Amino acid sequence: MSNKSPNIILIVCDQLRADCLGVSGNPVIRTPTFDSIARNGHYFSHARSEMPSCIGARRCIESGQAPEDHKMVGYQDMVPWQEENTLAKILGKNGYYTMNVGKRHNFPRVGEEGLGGYEYNKQYEEWREFDDGFDDDYHQFLKDNDQWYYGPFATRASNNSHLGAIFPLEERFHPSSWIAAEGCKAVENWDQNHSDKPFFMHLSFSAPHPPFTPPVNYINDYLNKDLPEPFIGDPANNVSGGGFGNRFFSEGSFKKLAPEELHYTRAAYYGLVSHIDACIHQVLFYTHREYRIKGVLENTIVVLTTDHGEMLGDHHRFNKTVGYEGSVRIPMMFNFPKGGDYEHLGRDLKYDSMVGNQDILPSILGAIGVDAPEMVTGKNLFELMSNKNSFKEREFFQGEHYGVMHYLVKGDYKFIWNYKDGLNELFNLKEDPYECENLFNIKAYEDVGKDLLQLLTDQLKKRGDTFIKDGKLNKPTKSLVELL
Repeated sequence: MSNKSPNIILIVCDQLRADCLGVSGNPVIRTPTFDSIARNGHYFSHARSEMPSCIGARRCIESGQAPEDHKMVGYQDMVPWQEENTLAKILGKNGYYTMNVGKRHNFPRVGEEGLGGYEYNKQYEEWREFDDGFDDDYHQFLKDNDQWYYGPFATRASNNSHLGAIFPLEERFHPSSWIAAEGCKAVENWDQNHSDKPFFMHLSFSAPHPPFTPPVNYINDYLNKDLPEPFIGDPANNVSGGGFGNRFFSEGSFKKLAPEELHYTRAAYYGLVSHIDACIHQVLFYTHREYRIKGVLENTIVVLTTDHGEMLGDHHRFNKTVGYEGSVRIPMMFNFPKGGDYEHLGRDLKYDSMVGNQDILPSILGAIGVDAPEMVTGKNLFELMSNKNSFKEREFFQGEHYGVMHYLVKGDYKFIWNYKDGLNELFNLKEDPYECENLFNIKAYEDVGKDLLQLLTDQLKKRGDTFIKDGKLNKPTKSLVELL
């Protein structure tokens, strides 16, 4: 590694479907910035979230660990997490000036521990208020400008609903716009006060997580277009699968939803994604403008991911936490400086490897020549991107959400254990990528189903008796708080 270490921008979106990007093959959505990052770098088209809800997924990103190791295997607010080996803390110890702009969704959020290893911190923490003395920077910005946007009450769209609406304030007051503006300010602060060090910026957007409230121009771009329809198949009959994933939709209520309402919601979601794309461009272009900060982007690694996906009407579901592809498939991409230590890397490379958010930390550290701590369970994808023989592909990929499901992907097949109602599901992802036909009870696939069921059983036996009784999978009885 050269003496001048690269800057690092880690862009994290919230609830972004893998198939809602131009580079993923979506024929309608406009995402030129996402697409450029991928096509000028390395795009992992089969990345998945190990824990498809916000807090646990973000712990995977920050710690490089699987959910069973960082312990947040479901969704629970207000649980303190003071991991010593977070990405920001490791980079800080290795000479980086560390900056957080946007959403972190970890606790505590105040005091020294609440900074999470970041020397510079501008936070957005959704619309909720907790009695912990925390007042985030975004809502303070609104107050300072005599504005107030309190999601569930300002529009009909709430923080975990399926409804779309127009953002009620000027575009500059939108959370994504504020995060982009603060990202530019963070880089300027670094340039003026800390440019003797390379910087690491965690640029974390709260969208396209609900409420689905894009600025008016962005939703208007899609209202009159034919958008891809939701995928409806066998999982639509499993309306008791649990979690946020079917909180608003059963088969009956889906039929009652007017087609115009469904289209409006999907247009709002697409609008949020395109708005984020423009906001990311604003930050990257700002760092690139020679008359402001010359040459910053030429020596910057850009990494992009999201915590989890969004069902967006697939199988009569919105939101996340379920094991279906809409919920767990995520976009992941790496873009490196040209020349120097990265001259050997190719461009416009696409991988179908089984990867997840726990791989972000070891991959970033690998790219700058820093060893990952022993507690890290993720893989160093920089070895793969560098075409090194030392990289070993996973034999299978495992994900979970406590209270809802566990899933396994091996080869072409995915197995989901929906333990809330004991339903087993098996899908051939190569032939049926959106899981419309459950093969588990079809005789021709009996051996495949049994093998994956046994593999999951063997993995969960390693955790004791939480999911196992008499040697077989068993619905857990403990609350998530008890496990934590």
